[in-house]
Amino acid sequence: MIPRRRSHITLHDLCVAAGALFSRKYDASLVAEWEGSFARHIGMRHAVAVGSGRQGMSAVLESLGLRRGDEVIIPAYTLKALVGIMQGLGLVSVTADIERGSFNIDPASVREKITPRTRVILATHIFGNPCDIERIVAIARERSIIVLEDCAHAAGSAIGTKKAGTFGDAAFFSFETIKPINTYGGGMVVTNNDALAGAIRAVSGAAAEGRHAFPFKKLISACCENAFLPTPFSFLPLYLLSLSATSKAIYSLYRRSQRGSSRRSAYTPYQSRIGIRKLAGLEQRIALRRKKGELLKTLLPRSVMPQQIRPGASANYYFFTALLPSEASVARQALLRHGIDAGVQAEIADNCAGANDCPVMQEVFKRIIHLPLYEGITERQLGSIGKVLGKLFKDENITD
Repeated sequence: MIPRRRSHITLHDLCVAAGALFSRKYDASLVAEWEGSFARHIGMRHAVAVGSGRQGMSAVLESLGLRRGDEVIIPAYTLKALVGIMQGLGLVSVTADIERGSFNIDPASVREKITPRTRVILATHIFGNPCDIERIVAIARERSIIVLEDCAHAAGSAIGTKKAGTFGDAAFFSFETIKPINTYGGGMVVTNNDALAGAIRAVSGAAAEGRHAFPFKKLISACCENAFLPTPFSFLPLYLLSLSATSKAIYSLYRRSQRGSSRRSAYTPYQSRIGIRKLAGLEQRIALRRKKGELLKTLLPRSVMPQQIRPGASANYYFFTALLPSEASVARQALLRHGIDAGVQAEIADNCAGANDCPVMQEVFKRIIHLPLYEGITERQLGSIGKVLGKLFKDENITD
């Protein structure tokens, strides 16, 4: 089986975990060192380590002095859990449509959705592909609206020489197990605003638990997934996931196995030690993913449209996604029969627009597919993916 993804797990990670298991000593200064390293890498004055990317977003929103009923414009295609966080803060999420080619939030739709109550625009770099953030920032500046960059997928992505996360007023990153930087949970908020950085640190620090335990559960889960998914034994659960009758139950079971504590937790020195090491090798890993992503593009039939990257932008290829000429669930089952795992619909990202006026979102949601891509995938495996899709779609044209 060719899995759609693999967590980046190193011997250094295991050594840090072993040290945490046999010794309760830790160096608290490592968190500050990690924050400084990340801030310098991104090119921002402040970086604040938080318990997760979602906690980072919540901390920013709590620090902005927003009022109940204030509106936050979000992409129609993103993680639905973010909507719940905003509702918990008394904010109203307003969905903007996406671009058909990039799957990113559409600046034209953003402009249409602005009202007198709009206070924040959440600009997501979906799957590590930079959105048209410069245009979004220009629109926001006309109305003195805050721009918050969702860089949960985008560590290492850039537009020209500027890293994703450096265009808006603040940005948050995620370091979950499948993210470009995997520290087995946690996240980071970056900003150039001194007052906002202080408020974010106060909010996140006051709410976080004071525990400094290594996240062994996430390490074990990631190791098990990396070992299990490439084997033939993964076919049955993946097949059940592909069936409409059983997909919700299987996906719910998987999400429960990945769920951490609902309480806010402190970012640990152990995770910081891992983050510092992985940040040093990030660009090299991304370069390898880009090379393999570009190769996969050449192997796809013409009617399969890979996610479009804006001129001048550099995606990190966190996910390799493409738009199919027909519903992706059918292609997913065909790929699975050939030993290739792929993701569709809510397994990739959520349709947060519901029945709202986001026609592009409604059109493409069921046609987007997540294909396998990671550092260790071979050219032969990429060729197999292209071959199967070529047989499926060689005579079909994309629907406008």
